[in-house]
Amino acid sequence: MQLIRSAVWNAPIWIGPASGNPFFDAQGSKSHQSLNHLELALILDGEVLPYNTELWNRYKATVLSITPMQLQLALNSKTGREILNQMHTVLIGGQAMDLQLEKQILEAFPKTRWIHTFGSTETASHFAGRILNHNTPEYTLTAGSFLNTNKSGEIQISNPATGGRRITLHDKIQQTSDTTFVWLERTNLVVNSGGVKIPIEPLEKEISSLLNWPLLSFYIAGQPHPILGEELTLFTSHAIEDMQRITETLAQLPKLHQPKKILLISEIPVSENGKIVRKINP
Repeated sequence: MQLIRSAVWNAPIWIGPASGNPFFDAQGSKSHQSLNHLELALILDGEVLPYNTELWNRYKATVLSITPMQLQLALNSKTGREILNQMHTVLIGGQAMDLQLEKQILEAFPKTRWIHTFGSTETASHFAGRILNHNTPEYTLTAGSFLNTNKSGEIQISNPATGGRRITLHDKIQQTSDTTFVWLERTNLVVNSGGVKIPIEPLEKEISSLLNWPLLSFYIAGQPHPILGEELTLFTSHAIEDMQRITETLAQLPKLHQPKKILLISEIPVSENGKIVRKINP
């Protein structure tokens, strides 16, 4: 999609790795965070040019497209923070955003325009955006997109990319106007425990807020259970020192939403585009 934007805007574009920190050196060494080692390439007039300082200074990017995982990693590096500080607009997409990360970037880079985008494979690109600087949960449609919901509250969208056809997505929303909506949950991402369907992503956001854990440091999945069908399980890569405090904190959740097990894993499994793969046996 970035290549299409580049063509429409008639603008050069920098391309980085699909996942991980786009502003780390090729060897991944934290001791070499010079721009000379970035895994970046410039696409200019159909040519792919490897990074060098002269090219970067001449065609320095002001608009960045990044996933929440890449953003979190970039914030952990000096070079990443320096480059983020140069950006006019940052488009964030591909994953949910946790409040902790939102607060961090707004405090660190108040002059940057942060937009959390909303889209799907079916619509070929993003069709709505939420400006984080405005401190609102509402997403606003792009021009040419039209919004409805079905009886289950799932979003139905049509735009030029769908050929005008109305496409139903597995996203439950609250429509607030003809052009705005608030996202609620994924209707196909649930744990069915004891006959009760528990939406995973809203629960993960609530746990993230309660424990002050970044969303990308844990996930919820349903492990097979002989009686419940699926057992609500929390997988985390956190080094847990005080399990009692965590279980007491999670007890604030509704009883059916409290994880029945907490399993420590070495790392969170992610796909090539940086999305969590909710493995039940990682």
